[in-house]
Amino acid sequence: MNLLRQPGVRALALLLALVTVYVTYGYFHFYRDPLSIFFSEQHGFDRFYSATREAEAAAFSRVTILLLARQYLHFSRRGKRSQSEKESKQPTIPREA
Repeated sequence: MNLLRQPGVRALALLLALVTVYVTYGYFHFYRDPLSIFFSEQHGFDRFYSATREAEAAAFSRVTILLLARQYLHFSRRGKRSQSEKESKQPTIPREA
């Protein structure tokens, strides 16, 4: 009798193959999840994502500060005109001689 021709043995082989694939995938992809059975205390708290997020946050802060400073300068200069602009915009009254 050939064992691979029996349905129970084929189902068991397929089940073992699927479990092996799942365990291998989980070992390499779920090691950062603290609630996972694949959690690794050695590599679970690596700062790979944290360092990336810190760099993104720093870049966002720099851009935000620059935009706010530009907007503040725009609005603070909006109402103020220089003395030469004020003089040039005043209407001139012709004097009669």
